[in-house]
Amino acid sequence: MDWKELGKKLVGLGAPVVGGALGGPAGAAVGAAIGAALGTDVDPDAIDMAVGKDPAATVATINGLEEAVPGIVYEHMGRALETVAATQWREMTAHSALQRNWRPLWGIGANVVWFSTGIALVAAIVVAIVSGDVAALSAVASALSSLAWFYTAPLAVVGVVAWGRTAEKTAVLGRDKGPGLVEAIAGRIAGAGG
Repeated sequence: MDWKELGKKLVGLGAPVVGGALGGPAGAAVGAAIGAALGTDVDPDAIDMAVGKDPAATVATINGLEEAVPGIVYEHMGRALETVAATQWREMTAHSALQRNWRPLWGIGANVVWFSTGIALVAAIVVAIVSGDVAALSAVASALSSLAWFYTAPLAVVGVVAWGRTAEKTAVLGRDKGPGLVEAIAGRIAGAGG
């Protein structure tokens, strides 16, 4: 049994808040609180055995943890975010060029593959039209719809990376990125008019 299975069982027995939290990302942390409250090992099987011995009493004890669950989940998620932030900081300040630049390299790679596939598809369409092969045109149309799903995740990553790259680098360098295009134009106009 794992935390998610135990959570489903507890929801069925009348502990929806705590049981639901067991199925989430902080399941092990919530499981530790349940194990401590019941005096069992922090193990889904041990807690399941305790519930099996006296379901009403153990569910009542588990429901007593409802108020603590949001704090447990918040603390767990906070630690997870700190870990992600520390990882990103190490990447941005790393001495290894690959570690520092894996996101732009991902973008370059995804764009090269995307562009190459586009060239191949255009070539396939031209060849199919010139040869009059309707089956080939149908195959290209089918490939296009399949490739749309194939490219969704990598190109989404590229978009997010491109969107935040400048802010990320300027934050690491501690530099003000200066005025944007509109602010620079407005500043020039204001300076010329005064």
